[in-house]
Amino acid sequence: MPQQEVLLTVALAGTAFASTSTDNFLLLIGFFAQPGCSRTQVMAGYLAAVAGVLMAAKGLSLVSELAVANYLGWLGMVPLGLGIYQCTQFTQIFRKPAVDAGVPPAPDGRAKWPAVGLVMLANSGDTLAVLTAFLADTKPELDWIVILAVLAVAAAGGGLAMRLVAIDFLQPLFAAFSRFVLPFLLMGIGVYILLNSPTDTLA
Repeated sequence: MPQQEVLLTVALAGTAFASTSTDNFLLLIGFFAQPGCSRTQVMAGYLAAVAGVLMAAKGLSLVSELAVANYLGWLGMVPLGLGIYQCTQFTQIFRKPAVDAGVPPAPDGRAKWPAVGLVMLANSGDTLAVLTAFLADTKPELDWIVILAVLAVAAAGGGLAMRLVAIDFLQPLFAAFSRFVLPFLLMGIGVYILLNSPTDTLA
C-alpha cells in the first residue's frame, strides 16, 4: 500500500469529518459544560455516535438503496425530546424553594452516554452522507485508514472541547451556554431533522 495513498486518505477522511461536525462540536461543549457533567459519559456517547456513523456509512456505501434511510428523519425526536426535558429542568429553579443561603439549585441536566450518543447520531446526517460517498469511492483496503482517521479527529475534537470548557475565564460563558442555549439548540436541531425527513411524511 503506497504511503502517498495512506496520507491522502488520512487527510481527506479527517477533513471530511471535521468539516461536517462543527455543530456537533458545539453540542459537545454544551454537554461538557453541564453542572456535574461526567466527561466519561459524554465522551463515550460521542465516540459511540461516531462509530455508529462509520458503520452506517460503510453499510450504505455497499448498498445503493436502503429503505431504512427513509426513516432516519425520525431520529430528530431524540434531540427535541432531550431539549424539552432540559427546559423543564431549568424551569424548576423558579418553582422550588431556595436552599442553602437562598441560592437556587442548578438544574441537573447531566446526560448519560446513550442520550449523548443518540443526539449526536441524529445530528450527523451530513457527516453520514459525506462519509458514505467517501467510503464508496475508496479502495476497500483503505477502509481501516478512514476509520482510524475519523476516530482520531473525533477524539481530538472531544479533547479540545474538554480543554476549552476547563479554561477558567471561559467557564461562565460555557455554563451559560449549557444552561440557557443548549436546550433550545437541541430542540431546534430536532425540529430541523424532523422537517427534513426524506419521506416528507412529517410535514
